[in-house]
Amino acid sequence: VDISLVSGVSTQLIEKVLKFQLDGAFVAEPVNVSTLDQIPAFDEEVVLVCSANEKGKKQSQSAKELLHLPFILFNEGCQYRERLQQWLKDEQIISPKIMEFATLETIMGTVVSGLGVTLIARSLAERYEREGLVQLFPIPEPYRNLRIVYVRRSDSYLGVTEREFIKTISEVREGENQRTN
Repeated sequence: VDISLVSGVSTQLIEKVLKFQLDGAFVAEPVNVSTLDQIPAFDEEVVLVCSANEKGKKQSQSAKELLHLPFILFNEGCQYRERLQQWLKDEQIISPKIMEFATLETIMGTVVSGLGVTLIARSLAERYEREGLVQLFPIPEPYRNLRIVYVRRSDSYLGVTEREFIKTISEVREGENQRTN
């Protein structure tokens, strides 16, 4: 078995699967492509992340208080970014400053340095929070939860290795569901 890992935003990864450049990819829903099979993998809670406050500064009490700050985000095509843009539209906040970066490490480093805020999965930000580098804020319910699915072309050959991989994804998800219920 030869496995290669490639990172990217959902739209780029879907395009690579459609062009046979990847056998499959983990992407955020919604995926509105009828030629792709979608296997639910896991759910993520999306949070707003800002730098831990310096001594003497007032700590923010809610995510909404931070919406006026610059946003540090992945490129267009990222589901986190799309959720943020919908939230800002619903709050009638017009065009905040956005800085785009291609890696999570760069985004988090920029947030930790206090240059702005980001919207990412709680699981990705918790390490930074434990180290006292950032604060995490829950966001409103319509934008908070994100399902990640494994996508593959419906018309491509499903070999034994990929079939077992999909079976493992389903088993892990089933185990997670049993633990939370």
